[in-house]
Amino acid sequence: MSILGCARCRHARRRLLFGAIALLTFGRFRSSFAHEDGTDPNAAWLRSLTVPGTGGGFGGSARSCCNGQDCRNVETRIRDGKLEAWVDDKTFPDTPKNSIFGHAPNDWVPIPEAAILRGQTNPTGRPLLCWFQSQVQCFVEGTQV
Repeated sequence: MSILGCARCRHARRRLLFGAIALLTFGRFRSSFAHEDGTDPNAAWLRSLTVPGTGGGFGGSARSCCNGQDCRNVETRIRDGKLEAWVDDKTFPDTPKNSIFGHAPNDWVPIPEAAILRGQTNPTGRPLLCWFQSQVQCFVEGTQV
């Protein structure tokens, strides 16, 4: 009977340990990508951003910058008078489930003038980059000073 009790205890401890690991892992992943599942208070704003030059005139439809997965806050810098953003695989992971980003170069990427959404209010306060198929789709400047 004591052997059976120990086996049950070990099994219960393993289940508890695996459950705790899963909870911690899911919680960390969820907070990193909160806007994917609609828990980000800015999710509707993110989905409302449209790629410059794809406006909806004469039956054309504007293309969204962000489908809820491909826009993230990034670090920026100005180098040689040009705006650049740090694009890495931690911020834009390329996983089997989420391979839409294209491979992040883990480097500073120039932000094309045509991709900058000027005059856009940014509720996140930090620079926001939309990265899709290995290129900058949209960029919204940060509002923090």
